Amino acid sequence: MGAAEIIAVVALVISGFAAFFAWRTSTEAKRQADAVLGDLPPIISLYQIPTDQYAAFAEIAVEITNHNRRPLYIARWSFDFPDDLYVFQHHDDQREGIAAIIGAIIDGKRDFVFDLPLRMPSAIPQMPPPKETATFNLSGQQSKRPTAPFDVSMTVWYRIDGDDDLTAETRRMTWVPPKGDHVE
Repeated sequence: MGAAEIIAVVALVISGFAAFFAWRTSTEAKRQADAVLGDLPPIISLYQIPTDQYAAFAEIAVEITNHNRRPLYIARWSFDFPDDLYVFQHHDDQREGIAAIIGAIIDGKRDFVFDLPLRMPSAIPQMPPPKETATFNLSGQQSKRPTAPFDVSMTVWYRIDGDDDLTAETRRMTWVPPKGDHVE
């Protein structure tokens, strides 16, 4: 291989690196521009609420935060959890729609899709973003907190105002007993 071929290979490798870094830079610039303009997808979280070893139930929360400048429409929610658990509302002050979901789960509808039209307002600059949180309890037989880890999943179908198609996002988590619990 002559000097010209070596220079051509080196130039090709360098141009490949340059193209990759240009692509990464433009991707990051678009992400930052979307954040500044308020064109962001919602943040959907499913998490365990920390409790001590004497808490009566497993506590789990679902949280949706809209950072978008446009309203967010939540069309459907789907929950999936073990058959031997019971779900019930954590507090009396939850939204009626969330209570309907939990009521349907209590009625034995496992892995069920709930049509729940819910509109979250758009984010306003310099203000905290709109947030919906639903907390629910899970218990095993004899209304006792589970003593072994279990898996829960949730799928949310949403549409940002102005978009035609629904987007589905699934979150999964494993609930783990607090320290001090014995695992059966």
